[in-house]
Amino acid sequence: MSNRNIYLASKPRYEILDGLRGVAAMLVVAFHLFETYFHMSPDAATDLVHLLKDKSLSLTDIAYMFDFSSQSHFSRFVQNSLGQ
Repeated sequence: MSNRNIYLASKPRYEILDGLRGVAAMLVVAFHLFETYFHMSPDAATDLVHLLKDKSLSLTDIAYMFDFSSQSHFSRFVQNSLGQ
């Protein structure tokens, strides 16, 4: 028996955690597939409009606050969500 097999055999396995990890991974994939169809709630849209009107914040700063990695993706999201 190799050292790797002994190490793996000595570690306890929790099948329920493995299953939950799989479910979580599928939920993350589903979230990313359907995030383009996400529409903002009226409260979040109002907050976003106020932030966009604030001249002290750049568009990059606001995009970062909403967890967008790129300014262009954030701009498309705002146009689709606010219909402007």
